[in-house]
Amino acid sequence: MTFALDQIWDPISALGTLAAVLVALYLARSDQRRQKEEATVRARLSAASMTYQLQTTHHAISSCIARVVFGGTDTGSANEVLLALTEIKKVVSGPWFEPKPDDLVPLVSLENSCAHRIARFTDLIGAVRGLASDLDLSSLSEAQAAHLLETWLTILKNAADLLGAALVVCERASEKGAPDLTPEERTGPEFDD
Repeated sequence: MTFALDQIWDPISALGTLAAVLVALYLARSDQRRQKEEATVRARLSAASMTYQLQTTHHAISSCIARVVFGGTDTGSANEVLLALTEIKKVVSGPWFEPKPDDLVPLVSLENSCAHRIARFTDLIGAVRGLASDLDLSSLSEAQAAHLLETWLTILKNAADLLGAALVVCERASEKGAPDLTPEERTGPEFDD
């Protein structure tokens, strides 16, 4: 039995092409996996570097909301409403952590739209800050002050919720990136005599 070279060349060529495609797919998948792992490492590192600052910011906004709402000033007299607006104006105008978009880019790979929620939080607080900076509270009527307080509280509550959800993700990513020490790491190696 004799084989003509042209009869087996086509199947061998087809197998070679199939093997080349499989190798290319494997290499592409490996590269994607490596890029995803690198993005995860960058996200965890970025989350770890800003978690404390985000916690402090979240605490400041949440505490302001609590003082206004639970202090009874959100539905109180005209004087109490002005005091509440003054409190909000003071808090949103104060110095605090506002990450830049470039700081948030590494967080994009984290779940739950973490980076976008932090950006939206910053935008909402910036909007209240912008309104508050040029506003003379004493020039407002009682109805205007009450409406403004309701509006600002709604914005602040939404902003605090967004940051709170993002903060949970950042804390989790930070913990995965830098897990707690094991007992052996805390005490050092034990030596036998």
